[in-house]
Amino acid sequence: MPPKSKHRIPWPPLIVLWIVMLLTLIVSRRETPPAPLRRFQVSAWMPYWDRPRAVASFAAHAADLDEINFFWYEAQSDGRLTAFSGAENSALLNLARSHDLRVLPTIMNNFDGPRIAALLAGDKTRAAHIRAIVDLVERMNYDGIDLDYEALPAEARDDLSAFIEALAAELHARGKLLSMAIHPKTDDNGTWHGPRAQDWPRLGAAVDEFKVMVYDYHWSTSPPGPIAPLDWIDEVLIYAEQCLPPAKVWLGLPFYGYDWSDQKGKGLVWATAQELIKEHQPLTDRDPLSGELNFSYTEGGTRHTVYIPDARAIAAKVHLARERHPHIAGIALWRLGGESAAHWASIRRER
Repeated sequence: MPPKSKHRIPWPPLIVLWIVMLLTLIVSRRETPPAPLRRFQVSAWMPYWDRPRAVASFAAHAADLDEINFFWYEAQSDGRLTAFSGAENSALLNLARSHDLRVLPTIMNNFDGPRIAALLAGDKTRAAHIRAIVDLVERMNYDGIDLDYEALPAEARDDLSAFIEALAAELHARGKLLSMAIHPKTDDNGTWHGPRAQDWPRLGAAVDEFKVMVYDYHWSTSPPGPIAPLDWIDEVLIYAEQCLPPAKVWLGLPFYGYDWSDQKGKGLVWATAQELIKEHQPLTDRDPLSGELNFSYTEGGTRHTVYIPDARAIAAKVHLARERHPHIAGIALWRLGGESAAHWASIRRER
């Protein structure tokens, strides 16, 4: 009698078992696909000057925005606020509300850093300033306030931080937001006293929106050059993300440029640059560091050099932010008025 054979599983069921086990392993190891990145939010500052073009731009592109910052108020040395001509315009407010925009009007200091430093150094004036801001926000039912206090002396650093913390607490208790425009820098000291006065980790912990003005790499009294080089934008955002949560960081982008002559630059918007191109027919070039348009022309025997971000340059800057810093809140545009429809098309495409 032949020896008993070992029990064998028939081949077809065995193959089926292997397939089931393999599929189970694949499914168990499959990672949950990452959630698609949300679109960048977009805010814009609207100046009280250049009013016709600024209003027209806002009316045409309100649907592209999430927030509007009307440049409406100035801080005084005693803590009071004064309003510019056209402030608190009901038609503009209604337009913003009709598009469901957050309304955070801007208070500025007209680059008078010592004025704000003195205001914040005094207990009474600082308290009066906080009260004036809170009363304004409540009276006008704004969603919050945006502060553009520039060029403070470095010694005002602690006073500025204490003020921002106290103001944020008052606004947050009322369900309101605090936004702040900040000088760009790539380390704590920065390159001059304005950014040195701004303690990013401390300020960023208090504010809701930290708008880094990543422009003026070349400025009115510098030699001609790009307004916002791409590698510099990247470095500033890297440092910003080291200091505070990316969800609070906004990349400030320029809609303006400069026309330099006789070692001084004059600010200009895209519409003016187009007029110069039409009049002088210069050869245009594209700066490799920033993607910005640049050209030179001669007028009255004086040589002029222009750098300005066109739609292609803006697209490159937003694209860099999206690729390298996808978790920041969004972009803040300086400013409405004088830009082209192509600028907005590039933002819509890249945001």
